Amino acid sequence: MTFGNLKSGARAGVAGVLTSLLVAGTAFAQGTAPAPVPSAAPSAAPAASPPAAASPALPAPAPATPAAEPASPAPTVPPPAAETTPAPAPAPSAAQAPAPAPDPSAPPAGTAPPATSTPAPAPGHPGPAHTDTVTGETMVLNPVAVLTKTGTSSWEDGFDTIVATLAAIQAEMNRLGLKRAGEVMISYTQSDEAGFDFEAQVPFTGDSAEKPRDGVKIGASYAGRVMKFHHSGSFADMDMTYEGVANYLDSRSIEGQDFYIERYVTDPATAAPEALEVDIFVPLR
Repeated sequence: MTFGNLKSGARAGVAGVLTSLLVAGTAFAQGTAPAPVPSAAPSAAPAASPPAAASPALPAPAPATPAAEPASPAPTVPPPAAETTPAPAPAPSAAQAPAPAPDPSAPPAGTAPPATSTPAPAPGHPGPAHTDTVTGETMVLNPVAVLTKTGTSSWEDGFDTIVATLAAIQAEMNRLGLKRAGEVMISYTQSDEAGFDFEAQVPFTGDSAEKPRDGVKIGASYAGRVMKFHHSGSFADMDMTYEGVANYLDSRSIEGQDFYIERYVTDPATAAPEALEVDIFVPLR
């Protein structure tokens, strides 16, 4: 029912009530009970009641369900495609840092850098330049007459043993009436961590009818091609010089023989042990 129909029904109810009251009053005046008057309309709510609020609009009826269509055959489902791992999305780039200022010394863009060339090694010295702690030179030694005496020593007592051996040779030379004729030499014939074997040599001139004794012999110094090095300093520091000699020979693939010779430019018997001047000869193969 609409809001207008609801108002028309209430008005008809009120008219019916008034008519009944008038008939009843007339009958009461005449002394007879009034006949019941049928209600013209169903009783309505009292007029004093406020009008009822409008009912909310009913929702529109749902559309009729269409007749079901005949079922269509199920479509053929293709086999699932092989799974592929999607390529990872590129990470968002960080805020770009300001470009550095161009280097004024750099060549212009698009210009190839100048080619660099490595100088060829000098003939006879292949490979890169060497950092040498010693310098060698090739020379030839000529034999001279010497008095010799062999000995063995530890490294700790090496210098004292050499000085004592040279003194024994000098004593025998004096006994024979011979004269010293050059710098003394020490030929190292064998060595290890414990010590070394050596032969002390003292050049001489003169003749003697007697033979040397006490282990002293007459001989000749080494003759042949050698590589010469030099050491300045103490006997104990010669290890560093010999290490430099070994590196010098190895870096140049120079092969020496299994012994070496020291020629004492300063006399070991009189020079201070820490102020020696020694030529080192490595006989070459």
